[in-house]
Amino acid sequence: MITQQARLSLENMLKKNISENMGCGHTLQVIDNKNDISSEQVVVLTISSYTLRMLIFVFYTDDDSLKRQIADILALGSGNHVDDERVEDYLRELGNSICGGFKRDLGLIL
Repeated sequence: MITQQARLSLENMLKKNISENMGCGHTLQVIDNKNDISSEQVVVLTISSYTLRMLIFVFYTDDDSLKRQIADILALGSGNHVDDERVEDYLRELGNSICGGFKRDLGLIL
């Protein structure tokens, strides 16, 4: 277990890396109770070092709005279709960038 102050510091570092990688218009919500989750889709991110092990579950709704956002981000244009495989690939790569930045920032303080 970690202290509340350490948890808040880790959450702030994670939020910083999410905003740097995703840009504006996206939010991070920390959920402590699994009953509060309404999405069935999840990407699991892991961050580990000698002193820390962390699992981050990113829940999302796989709908047309998400696919349009990904198509826009990837500059595919509105006429191009983003299939489920591309959504998952995009979210995994995004997660890799977020976790890499988080781990880099963590290395500055440990």
